[in-house]
Amino acid sequence: MNENSPVAPGIFPRSTLPLHAQPSERKVYEALASALPIGWSAWHSLKIRIRGADFSEADFVIAGPARGILVLEVKGGIVRKRDGVWFQNERPMKMPPLDQAHRFVRVLLRKYEEHDLVPPVIGVAVVFPDTDFVSQPTQGDLEGLVLGAQELPYMEELLPGLLGRALPAGLRRRPSPEWTAFLHTLWCESWPSAMNLSCVVKGREARRVRLDGEQFAALESVIGNDLVLVRGGAEGPCAHLYRGAGPRARRER
Repeated sequence: MNENSPVAPGIFPRSTLPLHAQPSERKVYEALASALPIGWSAWHSLKIRIRGADFSEADFVIAGPARGILVLEVKGGIVRKRDGVWFQNERPMKMPPLDQAHRFVRVLLRKYEEHDLVPPVIGVAVVFPDTDFVSQPTQGDLEGLVLGAQELPYMEELLPGLLGRALPAGLRRRPSPEWTAFLHTLWCESWPSAMNLSCVVKGREARRVRLDGEQFAALESVIGNDLVLVRGGAEGPCAHLYRGAGPRARRER
């Protein structure tokens, strides 16, 4: 699929997550699969390479037509904040809940720019699928942007409001028509793509004219010597090779 191809809305992957997916991500996937708003799309584990072996990953990227993109970070286990430090299953987090999502947004924006495409507005949010809570955390960058375990069954009702709160206030732009298809291309649903007829024909032609080692050596000798004697029959036209000096090359059959 290329970045101009239409994409049918829905959850990706369509049926089930890969075996290495975390249990917490499976909970969010199942919630989205059963209650994604009509016309919306969501991709699990979208990765973008930055440089060398370094890459940025979003747990879920959700596209709301005519609204924008929501990068949804998933933090499994029991999540708490104590003495100013975020903990996950009683172990300090390497970074605050939304930092990885913010980094991914910057990488994604650069990717759109590299392809001369205008993205929609992008927001970030986080879901704690194993943690129940009554009120939102009051930390400035998280307030109103956190979903808990008790809210997973109501994704269809909650996602539009969550996306609205996550999008930067006052920021508006007209995205390229193919912005959703480009997300799907980055995620890469299948590979390799089927080859068209012209590619098949060119590949067969290339295989037919490919030189073997003996033929390649003879060709190099013709280029690098004044006189080359090549002897062989129909089945082995380059079976024997002799080199010499002289004004021109001579071929015997």
